[in-house]
Amino acid sequence: MPELTPWIRGLLEIGFAAFAVIGGGCLLRHYMTRVDKDGKPMGIGLRTIQMTVAVLTAPVVLILALEGKLSVEGTGILLGTLIGFILSPKD
Repeated sequence: MPELTPWIRGLLEIGFAAFAVIGGGCLLRHYMTRVDKDGKPMGIGLRTIQMTVAVLTAPVVLILALEGKLSVEGTGILLGTLIGFILSPKD
């Protein structure tokens, strides 16, 4: 795989960081303003917290991998763990 030029890597990192901030904020805002059939606020539940953590963590892992601070194996382990966290049962 060819090496990324510094400006392309910088654009990717800025995009990932923006996704984390904007995505996390949008998720929390959506779930905080959600109401049920009776008009009562539903609040933030376990799945909301899981999705917010995933949206905030995945871009950080990818940015660290692009910077060379994480090995390929470490990146795979962290992303696999994150996928397992998201897909875990709701218990």
